[in-house]
Amino acid sequence: MRHKQAKSRILWKSCSGRFDEAYARGKFAAMDDQPDMFGPDPAQAEMFEEPVAEPPKQLTAEDIRAEMLALIAKARAAETMPWTPREVRSHTALFPYMAEWLPKEEGEQLLLEFETEMERLRKAA
Repeated sequence: MRHKQAKSRILWKSCSGRFDEAYARGKFAAMDDQPDMFGPDPAQAEMFEEPVAEPPKQLTAEDIRAEMLALIAKARAAETMPWTPREVRSHTALFPYMAEWLPKEEGEQLLLEFETEMERLRKAA
């Protein structure tokens, strides 16, 4: 163990001595001489003056109901599938979760109406 410590100490002295010599000859610029790559630092209080983004809107059962009714109305008005396959997957996956926001009977009824319309549109394709 002492042998390793002695080697480390010798290596440290060798490297630090070379660094000190190079620094003394001006081979390394002082940190103060280097420009700040990110520009001047704002005062810390300035960083928190305005929020970066608005917080997301808190959804209510009325918001969810309106979205569900809009999707059902769009499906009913369509002769063929009005959404892309990706949107169909999204609406199909999310609709049951949206129904959970409503009173049980209402949510189940809207889910049934949506599934009925989706089946009709799939058959029309």
